[in-house]
Amino acid sequence: MTTNEMLEAFSFVKDRAVEFVIDNPAKIADMVDKIYPIPTKLMTPTIEGCEQLLTDEIYKNAHQIYGDPLPQIVAD
Repeated sequence: MTTNEMLEAFSFVKDRAVEFVIDNPAKIADMVDKIYPIPTKLMTPTIEGCEQLLTDEIYKNAHQIYGDPLPQIVAD
């Protein structure tokens, strides 16, 4: 319902309709903590030893493609 429809629905309490329709819902909204179901920052997984594992796999693949020793441009 729109605000005007709500004010009309509460017309039986004319002196308090604005309080019921506008003021009190705003007070309740201010009391509620804002919680976001989705993180607002990037949350990447942490896997123990993954940096070394990734480095080993990269060099293994590079050696398969370019041979051993690696050309300097590939090693850099």
